[in-house]
Amino acid sequence: MPLKPRFTLATRLAQKLLVECRVKYPPVPLEPFLSHLKINLLPYDFPQDKVSAVFMRIDDLLVIGVNKNHHPNRQRFSIAHEIGHYHLGHHIDFSFDPSEVADGRFDLLHGNVIQEQEANHFASELLMPTGSLKSQFNKIRDAKELARLYDVSEQALWIRLMKLKII
Repeated sequence: MPLKPRFTLATRLAQKLLVECRVKYPPVPLEPFLSHLKINLLPYDFPQDKVSAVFMRIDDLLVIGVNKNHHPNRQRFSIAHEIGHYHLGHHIDFSFDPSEVADGRFDLLHGNVIQEQEANHFASELLMPTGSLKSQFNKIRDAKELARLYDVSEQALWIRLMKLKII
């Protein structure tokens, strides 16, 4: 397990997936990635504040369960985050009881912080690719409009702009 987040790897993997799936953006559609990776999407009525999304491998079936009660932009980020966990290989040594997630007993607070940072970085690059975001920011200097263009929350957009040192 790495001692620090592998942000460069997360960026490269997200960019590679965008190219492999021939995705045009913004906004980035998630369906091509799910189809390409053979991951099934299952909207689920998770306890509101306990679970945003979860990646599961059940035998040979890959599933992302996403909280259908969350705002669509949050669902998009959560799905991209879980694709990041899968693409970064975090699922290999990870197992849990799906029933714990379904009823809110799964302890997300004690997850691997480094893996969470990597998955967040991957999701940010996937939904707001660096080159595209820099180009759009030069044209559109309004955060609300940029967030709407990329179908992300303003909070996610501001975090991305700050991490890329655009602002």
